[in-house]
Amino acid sequence: MHQKIEERPPYARPIPAPPVVQRVLRGALLAAIDAGWTTRIPLETHLIVCGFPRSGTTLLSLMLQVAYPNAKSFSKELAAIYAAYLVDRNHSLLISKRPNDIFCIDEIRLLYSRRRPSVRFVLTTRDPRAVLTSRHPATPDDYYVEARRWQAIYALVRANAHRDDCHIVRFEDLVTRVNQLQADVASFIGIQPQRQFDRFQEFIPEGFQQTALNGLRALDSGVVNKWREPLHQNRIRSLLREIPTLPEALIELGYESDEDWIRGYLT
Repeated sequence: MHQKIEERPPYARPIPAPPVVQRVLRGALLAAIDAGWTTRIPLETHLIVCGFPRSGTTLLSLMLQVAYPNAKSFSKELAAIYAAYLVDRNHSLLISKRPNDIFCIDEIRLLYSRRRPSVRFVLTTRDPRAVLTSRHPATPDDYYVEARRWQAIYALVRANAHRDDCHIVRFEDLVTRVNQLQADVASFIGIQPQRQFDRFQEFIPEGFQQTALNGLRALDSGVVNKWREPLHQNRIRSLLREIPTLPEALIELGYESDEDWIRGYLT
């Protein structure tokens, strides 16, 4: 069960929907569009990319926009609850990306339960040690994801992983098995792509915000184990104290088969 809104940290607070009058007016127009009563193309699916920060959400969003060029998408992060009320669309597929939408997943489900289009969530995951030792260009001198935030997202991913409207995408597959990942995502949303995911460097949408990518480059499997670098040893030791269940989570997520790996961090 979600915490009360006032108790949530800033990153977990839901983005407010438009004011009531705007919701009513926009909702009526969108209902007419999606019922086929206008000349616009009805929306069939809203695909939402969310999950752990630093787990490939920006890269996956770029791949999706390249693969589905006729979809309504955005050059930067946009809250799904806001995208759901945009009337400037003439598309059967709507793609939005915002990692923190994982905290609004129930509110988004409720919204679409009253509408004709379906909603689908792609939940991105990554080795927790990689997520928790990753840096972001906005905070280059500090680790980007705090332990508390990781734990909150992990609980929600676990709670939703087996829901019919959710599909897990592992960052490791994104950079090592992209063709199979593309096939899995296409099957999940029921729409075949027009381009391959791995052509993302050739067809970058105009204005697409690439900041979180730390530079656009070819897929590199070498980033998978960067958390093992010596400069992160103290961070890993600290995390083992802050998140006592981390070794257990790594086994559950399939990144380790036992807890032997922690021996190198106990000294």
